[in-house]
Amino acid sequence: MKYNKTENLIKNFCDIQKSKIKTTAEMDEKVLTSTLSAQNESKQSQSAANQQNIWRIIMKTKITKLAAAAVIIVAIFLAIGLLDKTMPAAYALQDTIEAYNSIRYLHINEFETVGQEKRPSELWVACDYYGRLNKIRCVLPNSGGPVLGAIAIVSDGKMSEVWFKKHNLCFKTIGNSEALLRWEISELDPKLIFEKLYEQEKHGDIILDMDEPDDKSKPLVITVTYPEGSLSSGFKKVFCIDQATKLVKKIEKFQITDNKYQHIRTAEFSNYNDEIDPMMFSFDGELPEDIVYLDRSTEEIGLAQGEMSNEQVVAALGQKFFEAIIAKDFDKAGLMWSGVPGSIIEKMFMGANLLNIISVGKCYPNTDPDQTSMIGLCSVMLESSGQYFELEANIFARSLFTQPNKWVITGLSSHTKPVE
Repeated sequence: MKYNKTENLIKNFCDIQKSKIKTTAEMDEKVLTSTLSAQNESKQSQSAANQQNIWRIIMKTKITKLAAAAVIIVAIFLAIGLLDKTMPAAYALQDTIEAYNSIRYLHINEFETVGQEKRPSELWVACDYYGRLNKIRCVLPNSGGPVLGAIAIVSDGKMSEVWFKKHNLCFKTIGNSEALLRWEISELDPKLIFEKLYEQEKHGDIILDMDEPDDKSKPLVITVTYPEGSLSSGFKKVFCIDQATKLVKKIEKFQITDNKYQHIRTAEFSNYNDEIDPMMFSFDGELPEDIVYLDRSTEEIGLAQGEMSNEQVVAALGQKFFEAIIAKDFDKAGLMWSGVPGSIIEKMFMGANLLNIISVGKCYPNTDPDQTSMIGLCSVMLESSGQYFELEANIFARSLFTQPNKWVITGLSSHTKPVE
């Protein structure tokens, strides 16, 4: 079959030029014989010398210059065909990005390592016809820690509801379709992650190592690290990808601590395209009858950046947040913290009296490669049970996907030290 195609290619080429040079069946046969001889020679050795020998074999044949040109064209044609058979296309990040265009449903089990504790979460994701995020449900049994407790989130891209079960409280926010979903799942959606990796690799921001086993039943493993001296150096992510589907099976994340990589998070992906009950993306029939329901869709949350730099807006956000705590205006403080209800902010400080702000210091980008947040350093004087302490806090802040000019607090870590 391959010989017939080759012979036809030669004859067609010669027919096109027949007004210039007349060919015969005998000449065609010579061309074919020369071509096959050159191909056999090329298979025997990959050295440069033998590659040159191919041309010598062709040019020694007593055929016209036109026929020689036909041999060259056909030799290239055969070489390409041989490469297609013996060298399958290597995996590329775009393969996984494109694979998710056909995904409609996805289930994710994830856990974080916080100290000695493993904090699990579970997500169900639905996408539209184009593979874009459409609906999510997220359950965090204890990721909120002792203050927040279990949290559940549902979103259809237009509205999100957050249920704080420990506080018998649910509040909703309104946002811009896909932008709102990106805010809530940007660190766990494989398509979003690989789109980011693709851009980072293109600009040389990551070091990518790939292990593609010959055994196609085994996962392809991609290890991503960051150049020494870069903002994210010290982090590592490992991706396990199914070679048949190009879909992600697992992601593990590590950070260097005490000169060795320590586990931060693992996410496992399963049940691709297994249809999810639409009721999973609603709290209808689940919320207690006496729940406190807050509609935050009409309230202005966060702080507008205006002409301020990122560092300046984060510093101003920390200033306003702690000023509100000192004034015991916890609802205002909650609006600075992504719209969290004031009652939860009040419980976070466990009755401590914040007296004054000592300093709002340096602000810098978060080194975590999955985060686009800034970190601001704040120091506040507080009193508790007659004792005075300095509260040193790191506030984590970022711009809203739905309103890029607005910045909100997304988290806080702190420690205290006694003062006279």
